[in-house]
This record gives sequence, structure tokens and C-alpha cells, in this order.
Amino acid sequence: MGYNETSMQLLPYDLREECPVIFSHKAALHDDVAGFLRPLMVAGVRSDRLAQIILERHSVEYFKAYNKRENQLAFEIDRARHSIQPAAADSMAEEWGMFSEFADKTKYDGSVPTGQWFADMYVSE
Repeated sequence: MGYNETSMQLLPYDLREECPVIFSHKAALHDDVAGFLRPLMVAGVRSDRLAQIILERHSVEYFKAYNKRENQLAFEIDRARHSIQPAAADSMAEEWGMFSEFADKTKYDGSVPTGQWFADMYVSE
């Protein structure tokens, strides 16, 4: 996600203050990650390894959301089949659409900043 300072100025003041990220010109770093960035780097965790850890956590959260959505869809289809509208169940999956792949650049795009980016953020803190 790119960042432009003028876009933040368009937000109401309370939203600007509550914004949970630190922006760079290429991406944003969530406050939770920023909070443990320095302690991890001081403890000897290399920025490349941190990027791998973040990618792993990101993919785990993605697949949790994927499974939750698929289970919800299966439940709704099953409920429709047992109701007075069994024909609606067949079109329900098409209406909801498929969950995108993790690395789909046109939809979810599970990319994570590189280790060099994390190192730059560490230096700029």
C-alpha cells in the first residue's frame, strides 16, 4: 500500500489519530508489529527472518479466514437445500464467488514487505 501525506489530511482528525499504522512511501507497518520490531532486532533477529515470520503469520490468518468463509458458505447452502428454496442453493456458491488465492495479485495479494524494508523501518524509527 503506497502512502501520500495529503490523503491522511483528508481524514477526520479522530481517524488520523486512531490510524494503527506507520506509513512509509511503499507500505505501512501496523503498530503491533512496530512495537516488537526494535526488541526483535536488538535480540538478534535478522530483518529477512522477520519478513519470513510475518509472511507465515499472514498466511495462517488468511487460511483461517478462508476456512471460516468456506464453512459459512457450506452452512448457508445446506440450510437453503433444506428450506423451501432448494433451487437457490445451487446458485448460492456462484453468487458468493470463490475466495481468492493467497498470492492472487488482482485480489487478496498476500505479499509482505521484504527484509530490507523492515531494516529500513527499524533504522527510521
